[in-house]
Amino acid sequence: MTLLWGVNDPGPWLAKPLLEEIALGTDIAAMMMLSNAQHQQRIASMKAAGIKKVKILGSHLEVCAECGRQEGKVYDISKVPDIPFDDCTCENGCSCTVVAKM
Repeated sequence: MTLLWGVNDPGPWLAKPLLEEIALGTDIAAMMMLSNAQHQQRIASMKAAGIKKVKILGSHLEVCAECGRQEGKVYDISKVPDIPFDDCTCENGCSCTVVAKM
């Protein structure tokens, strides 16, 4: 978060009611925001390179049920869901990513 805000505490920039609603701590919420930004950039770069299909990769760590369901799925690049997934409940933030499917 130092790269985004210049400090190691994202709390002042995250809405407390939203954090309470989704039951995430500030550090995890900030990591998920960063994960989504990186995902959006990755998809844009892949589209620019002409990639048509992507595959969801999980991590070797414990993952939530939603990440487990998504792992290995192949999507048309225009239909790939956002990461972190809407139903992701990974305790340390979503660690899924996309790779080009050749």
